[in-house]
Order: sequence, then C-alpha cells, then structure tokens
Amino acid sequence: MAFRLFKCKESEESYTKAQQPYPDHMQDQLYQHHCELIQHDEHKREIIRGLTRVKAYNGNEYLVYSAISEGHDRIYGKLHQFFRSGLGKYTDLQTETINVINEEFQANPTAATDIDFDISGKPKNASNISAFKTVTNIIGEREAFSIPFTKEAADKLHKKCIDKEDLKKATIVKPEEVTSYAVAKQDGIAITITDTYEHWRDGDFGVLFHYGCLPSLEDKRRIDAITADRVNRYSSPEVLSAAAAATTSSLSLQKQQEVAVV
Repeated sequence: MAFRLFKCKESEESYTKAQQPYPDHMQDQLYQHHCELIQHDEHKREIIRGLTRVKAYNGNEYLVYSAISEGHDRIYGKLHQFFRSGLGKYTDLQTETINVINEEFQANPTAATDIDFDISGKPKNASNISAFKTVTNIIGEREAFSIPFTKEAADKLHKKCIDKEDLKKATIVKPEEVTSYAVAKQDGIAITITDTYEHWRDGDFGVLFHYGCLPSLEDKRRIDAITADRVNRYSSPEVLSAAAAATTSSLSLQKQQEVAVV
C-alpha cells in the first residue's frame, strides 16, 4: 500500500477473519482523539472535499472520497479539523489455512485419552487431542473497496458535499470548500470532471474519463478534432525521425561516457 488506509468496519472484519488483532495506527488514534474533542459540538460536520468514481480491475465501479471533519471542543471552544483521504478503501488480508504439527499433542500424546468436557459436551482443551492443528497465515494484502457505486450511494455522500451553486446560497461556505468530482481507474489515473454533480453521477464512465465532462455532440466533435490534430502533429514522419535521431544521439553519448569511465 502506498499509504496506510484508515480504520473501518471492513478492515476490522478482514483482520478478524485472518484471526489477527487489528493494528491501531497513529492516524487512527489521532482521529479517535479528534472525535472525542468535538463530540459535544451540536454543529460539528464532515465536508467531503473530493468524491471519485473508481473503476476497479474487475470492471466494477466504487466510490472513494476524502473529507474533513471539523467542530469545536467544549472547554475552550477551539475549532478542530481533521482531514482523511482514501475513505471507501480498505486493506483486505489474503490468507491461507494449513495443517501443522500440534506441539501440545507431541509433548503429551496420552492426553488425547484423558479429556474433560464442558456442560455442552465440547472438550475443554481441544488443542491437544489431535496430532495436527489448523493455523491461518497471512500471505499478502490487497486494496479493496467498500462502497459500490450506485446513484443512491452517491446521493447519500453528496449530502456532505459543497457545490459551486452552494456558494450563492450560503455565506458561511468558502470557495476552497467546494467539492471536486473525478473518475479514476484503479491503477491511479484520475480525471477531474468540470461538469455538475449530476453529470458526474449520471454520465457514462468511459465518456467522462475520455472527455473530462459530459459533452454535447458539438463539443465531442470539437474535442475529437483537436485530439486528432495533436496525434497527427506529434506522430508525423518528421517528428518521429527527429525523436529517433535524438534517442540515437543520447545512446551514443552514453556509450562514449561509459568507455571513458572504463
């Protein structure tokens, strides 16, 4: 992982399934402390700063967002803010279950014939009644997503967003608080959408990713013409020949430098 994802229900479940305690990282502890500081503020809020439709490797779309939580503490009335990113993503542990030699059985094999049972009929110490035991090992981790993209899920998150239109309606909204919308592929390539929230929500992913908006037919023709012109310009024989010559010259210079060093 490029950075440690924040704690969430899905990540805790992944560690529980792997029979491992969830490691509370510093950022999780700091966020918990922040929540405790502002818990009595009736006007505390969370503002989504960026909302992204992500197309995963499997072709499905998910929602990922960044948000800032803010509120005042009760003692001093001081404003506290905490920024989190990568929300909607979590670390999914990859595990394998194998059978290994049971050391307790090897140390006392006769214990298997002397077993105490509890009131439900289950052995009180089942770990020493078999020559083998089952263990779960962590063999890796992968980036997973917890919010499948639907219009309903997007609208629910949109309630915490601030659009450009909101600047005209509320005096407390700051321009830097306006939410940005984007589409991205799981390999990290992201395109910021210049249109409205509704266009971002309702538009086809491929169209939004290609054009950066939900264009009209005339806009499509204009953008495609500009793109084609740039492709033709930079893929012309003259440009390709010059690029090849520059590459050859660079490799030749590098070879001369290597010979000089030897």
